[in-house]
Amino acid sequence: MVTIRHINKEAYAAKALDLLNVKWEGYVNYALGLMKDNMSPGVAGERLEKKVCSEMEDVLFAHLIRSGKISGGYRHQYYHVTGYYRTVQREPQKSEVPSELLDIRRLLTNYEEVIGNIMADAEERWIEAEAEKYAREAKEKK
Repeated sequence: MVTIRHINKEAYAAKALDLLNVKWEGYVNYALGLMKDNMSPGVAGERLEKKVCSEMEDVLFAHLIRSGKISGGYRHQYYHVTGYYRTVQREPQKSEVPSELLDIRRLLTNYEEVIGNIMADAEERWIEAEAEKYAREAKEKK
């Protein structure tokens, strides 16, 4: 059984946004790569959302463990040969943590806006890359 200590929801949501901002550039590059592979921005946005949710779940779980907000329970092992109990602390499991603490969509009130901003950055870079590509092609034809 996992032990969950008091978590201030507002401070935790702010930390989740900070952790997302750390990975911002990687998400922009991921979406840009999808669009460069001839994927529409809508489909790229859906794939980006799935990637953000799955990665941020792992990041938030690791943060909760590091910060000491969650810890694993204790298990008592009985050794029948010696007749003694031994207490062993076990690591917390992600499945034991409530989903409201790991789901970035539920934590951030402006989640859709954040994903939209990531996609806007990726689309802007994609347009710049396409313009450069067409400029190079035009220069080569001369």
